[in-house]
Amino acid sequence: DIMGRLKFPQLQLNPRGAWSPQTEYAFYDVCLFNGKSYLCNTAHQSAESFEEHSRQWDVIFSTEA
Repeated sequence: DIMGRLKFPQLQLNPRGAWSPQTEYAFYDVCLFNGKSYLCNTAHQSAESFEEHSRQWDVIFSTEA
């Protein structure tokens, strides 16, 4: 075996519950907002409304059809 064993980092999601304003969020934090689960793609402090920082979140699950 020339290269030996390689270890790759594991994706570790950090469930944070319901989204809250004025809260520090980190990369891979997961929040719930309006029936959807979101993954934080950029560390930030949330504003007063989710929509102000919606670009820092990606939908990973939705109950909507």
